[in-house]
Amino acid sequence: MRLVFAKPDGASRTQFDKGDFITCTLTEAIDRLQKIAGVALPTKGVAAVKKLARDRNALAHWGLTASAAAIEARAAAVLDFLLVFLDTHLLPGLDEAQTAAAEATMNTVRAQLRGITAYVDKRTSDIRSDLALLTAVTVECPECAQPALVAGDGQPACRFCLLAWQDPAAAALDYAWIVRGQTPEDRVDGLRPVQLCPNCEVKALVLETATVAAVPDTVRLCLGCGTDFTDTELPACEGDCGRLLPANTEDLLCEDCTTAAWERL
Repeated sequence: MRLVFAKPDGASRTQFDKGDFITCTLTEAIDRLQKIAGVALPTKGVAAVKKLARDRNALAHWGLTASAAAIEARAAAVLDFLLVFLDTHLLPGLDEAQTAAAEATMNTVRAQLRGITAYVDKRTSDIRSDLALLTAVTVECPECAQPALVAGDGQPACRFCLLAWQDPAAAALDYAWIVRGQTPEDRVDGLRPVQLCPNCEVKALVLETATVAAVPDTVRLCLGCGTDFTDTELPACEGDCGRLLPANTEDLLCEDCTTAAWERL
């Protein structure tokens, strides 16, 4: 009981029964289950739940919407994890009446999950042959969490849920945040996780992109033009912007930092 409280030391049964308390965060809950309760949680299941939490935050703060295909794909991953978790770790501790009620609900959910899973499997099968030739520029879609977002042509689009980003920079930010859990303030080797692409000059170059071809490693891929800069030496601006410069440039500062330097003179 105490472990669901944000501050376990101040937990009480009265507060718990009334629901009058602040719960721990999702990250804290997973951490406590694993490190305190000793529950072994599958990596994919934990990742699916965390992505759902990020989706919830995006919905609350930016009004994120999703297609039916995206929602079904997300639901399948999370429900599959939760059903196994409930059956393994929670149901054994219930009394007979509670178990009967829980099982009735879970049977309904299982029936719905079978339908969702069948849809996801069919959709995946339909697009498999097309994606087989594009693994070097295909990443996980921030919208539906399927490995079907194809970069390039200035308009990254998901072959599974059919969402197309008119602005590649927005797709890069969505990927970095929702898939990788990175904010613009984070750093990758001292650099911001999303950079201005030296090729198409759009801020859509993601420094840690887990393409289907590269997994479990990552590459430096522009989601706008689809250029892979992993093996290209791109110097970093010596200013405070954390921006990469085009290869073979003789400049030490980017245009913005150069302007700022002149203004300080």
